[in-house]
Amino acid sequence: MSRFRKPEKQLSEWEEWSMPEPSTSGSGSRHLNGWNELEGPLNTDYGLASDGQEISPPLRGPFAVPRDYAPGSNSLQSQWDAGSAAAFWAFPEPQVQSPTTAEQVESPRRGLEQRPSDQSQNRASYYGGWAEDDDDRRSVASYRTARVTAQDGLDELSGQMTALQLQEEGIERFQEGDLPEENEEWHKLCPESAREALDRKEVQRQSVIFEVIKSERDYVLDLQMVEQVFVVPLLSANPPIIAPAEELEGFIKDVFANISEVEKIHEGLLAGLFERQRREHPVVTSLSDLVLDASFGFHEPYELYIKNYPIAEGRHRKELKCNQEYSKFIEQCSQDTRIKKRDLISLLSRPVTRLPRLALIMEHCLKLTPPGHPDLESIPLILGVLEGLVKSTQPGIAAAE
Repeated sequence: MSRFRKPEKQLSEWEEWSMPEPSTSGSGSRHLNGWNELEGPLNTDYGLASDGQEISPPLRGPFAVPRDYAPGSNSLQSQWDAGSAAAFWAFPEPQVQSPTTAEQVESPRRGLEQRPSDQSQNRASYYGGWAEDDDDRRSVASYRTARVTAQDGLDELSGQMTALQLQEEGIERFQEGDLPEENEEWHKLCPESAREALDRKEVQRQSVIFEVIKSERDYVLDLQMVEQVFVVPLLSANPPIIAPAEELEGFIKDVFANISEVEKIHEGLLAGLFERQRREHPVVTSLSDLVLDASFGFHEPYELYIKNYPIAEGRHRKELKCNQEYSKFIEQCSQDTRIKKRDLISLLSRPVTRLPRLALIMEHCLKLTPPGHPDLESIPLILGVLEGLVKSTQPGIAAAE
């Protein structure tokens, strides 16, 4: 014989009931007087916890969603507190003993994945066969609707927690290259309160500042991949891919030139940008001082590299035609996931196109800079340095294009 009485009211009508005050009985477990006829203390495995414990939603038994439920709340404890007026269960789980096998533990989502007809039959038999007439069937249907509504609330809360975690850990993960590409945007990593406090133009300016850092990070990674994927394996290959040793040394000089020198300059700039971002995020005041300081060291390394670029491209293509082992090596390198299906020429052209792209980003940032901001003076200096360098190396840039 079932230990439960047939409910005197349908679930849809329970929304009008006043919520009873919680009391404590048994072994410190909380329950709601008048809501059950269970024998013995309630089991804490089903969402009713003793003092000091967090309470999880008891999704396995039927419950009614109160009218004042607010799924947008950031507090899980406030949503699921058994002692508050927003308690989610109308009567507790009939199985009061802890499950002893894995088969007895039911996933919260499993009930939602069942066919509606199966779910109705299961619930009718589960509660002592009380769904015998149309009213009782409507009670089961009301329960299922309430359960889906509560699960939607859980999904929304979970999404909010994920967004909050992204904002708290996002910058560190971004700098480590550990974020999905779709999350590498300033507005994804900035708290909503900070975005709302800024005007539209400043929001756009912060997005551009973030793009300066992001593009610099990607650029440095590409320069590092050239050395790790191409230069080091060529130098350490045994048997050598290009022989004799003097020929290999000349090839490395012609194709890769001083790319390692350019890499070191930008690694220093990137370290400064990362440090500024960690200190001031989500609203970075300025990056122009860091970019300007670095730009004063661009001229000689970039002029040497860009003027050598036509030579690098020609030597690489010549070696592909006459050296089968080199051709196989390049094909093998193209399978490396770190270079993202780009060939060596594309990576070698990165320093050639970096300065014009950086100038465009800084020019965009200047247009969004508010009156009286120091960037109104420093960004034009950056643009002057970059434009002068681009003009002096135009032949190499034309060859890259």
